[in-house]
Amino acid sequence: MIGDAVPGGAAPPRPPDEAARLADLRALGAIGRGSDPELDSLADLAALVAGSRIAIVSIVEEDEQVFTAAVGLDVGRMPRDISFCGHAIADGPEPMVVTDARQDPRFADNPMVTGTPDVIFYAGVPILTSHGHAIGTLCVVDDHPRDISERQVAALSRLAGHVAGVIERRAGREAVGGEPHVDDETGLPRRDVVVQRAPGGDGTPGVWSAIALRVEEIDAAGSHGGLLAPGALRAVAHAVVGSVPASAEIGRAHGNFVMLLPGVDGAGARAVVAEVRNRLRGPIVLESGQSVHTGLTAAVATTGPGVGASADDLLASAEAALLRTETFSLTCILLDEAVIARRARTATIRDDLARAVTNGQLSVFYQPIVELPAGEVVGEEGLVRWRHPTLGLLSPGEFIPFAEDMGIVQEIDRYVLRRSLRDFTAGRVRGRTVSVNVSPASLLPRLADTVAADLREAGVRPDALILEVTERVSFDRQPGAAEVLHRLADVGVRLAIDDFGAGTTSLAHLRQLPISRLKIDRTLVADAGGADGERAGMVLRTLADLAGNLGMEVVAEGVEEPAQRSAVISCGIRLAQGFLFGRPAPVLERAS
Repeated sequence: MIGDAVPGGAAPPRPPDEAARLADLRALGAIGRGSDPELDSLADLAALVAGSRIAIVSIVEEDEQVFTAAVGLDVGRMPRDISFCGHAIADGPEPMVVTDARQDPRFADNPMVTGTPDVIFYAGVPILTSHGHAIGTLCVVDDHPRDISERQVAALSRLAGHVAGVIERRAGREAVGGEPHVDDETGLPRRDVVVQRAPGGDGTPGVWSAIALRVEEIDAAGSHGGLLAPGALRAVAHAVVGSVPASAEIGRAHGNFVMLLPGVDGAGARAVVAEVRNRLRGPIVLESGQSVHTGLTAAVATTGPGVGASADDLLASAEAALLRTETFSLTCILLDEAVIARRARTATIRDDLARAVTNGQLSVFYQPIVELPAGEVVGEEGLVRWRHPTLGLLSPGEFIPFAEDMGIVQEIDRYVLRRSLRDFTAGRVRGRTVSVNVSPASLLPRLADTVAADLREAGVRPDALILEVTERVSFDRQPGAAEVLHRLADVGVRLAIDDFGAGTTSLAHLRQLPISRLKIDRTLVADAGGADGERAGMVLRTLADLAGNLGMEVVAEGVEEPAQRSAVISCGIRLAQGFLFGRPAPVLERAS
């Protein structure tokens, strides 16, 4: 249902329980910005889980929405009539995802879309009180179109449940004058107290373990049924406390049980989890006589020998791992010096990536594609690189996965395309064609129009451009991708399947799609000319014959040794790419 027209598009309809919802909201009292540091922490976690620029705890009042906690946004409130969150709570308890607000009639003319803060992507999960009323949402926002995985949405839903718990506990605590450092539902200390009390948790090297536990009710169908009732939660807390060593510090954070175990290694921590699970194996009988069955999801983080990690960092590692853990499973991670260094490097890459796109830190390197046997360069492939100010030159494998998660890979693809076309026009690309990779997330309906416009601007013939689509594209799960490829072919560009043999592209797809080039994955080329060269050669010859019968060119990727070159030639493959013919290099370095 779409509400009345307003200057911002369509006003959100009022949910059927609006009167009761507002009464529930009033009973909780004022929930202003900065009212609880736990809400700020949950907003931070939401932004991290979704890889989003903005995350908000939004309370929807009668005529406006109030941003109780926010990351990446300074606005404190705005009219309800133009709020995305108003639509989210009206659509029922399920999450609301808008991948591109410009294409949605409810939001296309919304001032938040057409102006600051440029809300193009939105995903919001209703914050439901114990009475079942949606008082607002936990939402994430970005200024570009993107997708969000089911797993990310599930994690956001769990965080929204924790937000509701924080708000309701805060209201109850204020009513009775409770202790702010104690969890009202269990009587356990809160996270900050656990960290402060932990002996030796200042980063001094030693064996430590941290555990994060999520306990949920299991419904009659055997699936998880959400948050526990207070009576069951107290029984769970008793079981958890009785399972840990006396030296452990245990508490509650974001609806989970957390603990720090000094002197306990990974095996000992797993034994603690097993003991908790064993104690919770039978039903919990409440005072009402009702039986509740529970399931346990756990994550363990342990320091390696001689490794120093603060109690806060170790516990944060376990909490982050818990968000990625499948329901009712166990994840264990070991923090050694290499892991800590990788985490720091990964955090730097993720934090700096968005700025790299806008600050001119990206560049394009070119790798030749040669015709065999002469070795003449017939074209080059443009490959993105990132010159990070402190980490140095980064290959795409280090940052493209984060770009896909953050929803900015389309901007990177567009930069590489336009840069490569300009270099081709200026004669800085050798051969007759230039190839550019296209990420799965870029295979959107407007891509053909974008490519056509960039070709016209650069003055490049369409048939001189080859767009390479990785085999990671699942044409069964992404059915619109095939139509995008057909539209690109209508523009006149040539299409290639990259890394063929390492992904999911079937022979039926090769027959149905307008593909003109097949690039055989380097793993299939690696054994050619080696000990298993005969069998590897049979595979290469079969693929070459198949592609030839379908009217496609074949490129052998990853040719690094003369023996591989000879084997590729003997299999009837006439195009090759690899370090043997040239490594990826910037234009100036190659020229020198």
